[in-house]
Amino acid sequence: MTDRSSTIKEQRHPVPPAGGGTEALPLRAAFYGSLGGNGDAGALAQQFRCCQQICAGRAAITRYFYDIASPVGWAAEERIRECFGPPRRHGGWPELAELLAEQPKPVDIVVCYSLDRIARPLARLRERGRQLARYSVPVVIAQDGWEEIPPSAWTTGRHEALMPLTAWASPGGDPRGIRGRGTGA
Repeated sequence: MTDRSSTIKEQRHPVPPAGGGTEALPLRAAFYGSLGGNGDAGALAQQFRCCQQICAGRAAITRYFYDIASPVGWAAEERIRECFGPPRRHGGWPELAELLAEQPKPVDIVVCYSLDRIARPLARLRERGRQLARYSVPVVIAQDGWEEIPPSAWTTGRHEALMPLTAWASPGGDPRGIRGRGTGA
């Protein structure tokens, strides 16, 4: 897998090489995770730990956002923390979108376990992708290593990770959205 972390051009903080380095501050990352169905706290914690591992030496996760199918109350957040998930919750996608609009930007990238964590229904994924493009925020997918999706890819569709979207949008494609690629957590 090619390390594309150095392709982020709009950075205020240069990307250090994997494994660290003192010559540059790490990127500031916002974690985004989601759970459907049963809202298994362990699965969300697994998403978070994978993102932490892929960010080690490259980015510091400073904000924590996630959505789960059931209401996110104090008890749900506590179960997630007990499973070594995110230490706190700053909100879900709506709050993340508000954060991305802030100037100066409090984060440089959004990191998530897999593309389907952003959204599974195709229309919602495209909408959220347009938000990321509008605010010029790259996404890093952690499932298979540091896989960066630059903001422009959401409008052009020119990125390996987004190619299944074109296929699913075609006649005979999966109208439900993203399934199959990155649905492990």
